[in-house]
Amino acid sequence: MAMVYAFSVLKISMKSLLPIKTKLREIGFKLQVGLTLIELLVVIAILLILFLLAFIAYPNQIAKAHDAKRKEQLFRYRFALEDYFDDNGCYPIELPDCGEALVGPDGSPTYLASAPCDPQTHGVYVYERDEMDCPKWFRLFANLENTSDPDIATVGCTIGCGPGGDTSYNFGVSSTNVTVGSLSADEGSPTSGILTSPSPSPSVSPSPSPSPSVSPSPSSSPLPSGSPFICSYYYGCRSGECVLFGEERPDCAPNFCESDCQEFCGTPQEPKNECL
Repeated sequence: MAMVYAFSVLKISMKSLLPIKTKLREIGFKLQVGLTLIELLVVIAILLILFLLAFIAYPNQIAKAHDAKRKEQLFRYRFALEDYFDDNGCYPIELPDCGEALVGPDGSPTYLASAPCDPQTHGVYVYERDEMDCPKWFRLFANLENTSDPDIATVGCTIGCGPGGDTSYNFGVSSTNVTVGSLSADEGSPTSGILTSPSPSPSVSPSPSPSPSVSPSPSSSPLPSGSPFICSYYYGCRSGECVLFGEERPDCAPNFCESDCQEFCGTPQEPKNECL
């Protein structure tokens, strides 16, 4: 009896669903289970395209990450070397190996707790200095993996730069009295860039009266004579702009003697190398 009752209820339920089923057919609704072959192929194609895009972009993003770390390490190294010079009047004869501390001539103080190394090659950065017993300038070189990085042109390494005329590097930092490389191919060797204070230009006058000398342009900060490593004024990057910090050297890095911060600040939309 129970089975007959259940079957009757099911039969009545099926009959009550017939109007709904008819209505769905009228509006064109089709109930499908699973995917058709074409839909499956479209999904697979989209997934393959996304995979290829990620595969192509991944190495480039890794290279940019390595380059960002290289820049941060070199600027930190530069700041430590300037502190070393301020205390000792010379730059170090040689740099420590990877992971070792940069300390003063007597073993203290510690200017850099652990010397950084290239994030890809794990080798030391190339250090160049003058041949004096008390070096007065330095350059530190590295190779950026992203050869289209705009900072390569900013430091003057478009045609290559390196120690002793070597052109196998494309980025670096230096003491404030030298440049990393030439700004263009017409300016000479990529590593010839000793900075000097601007000389007054003599005025040409037809009259026999003495001509006043022309003062250097105030738009740049000339280095004081006798100590080219101490800036008249210090500048740094803040919110994508080069700002004046004053006559005393700030505690942040990187900082610059140049009023344009060597164009390292980027833009207000994309600030770089912030001195915080």
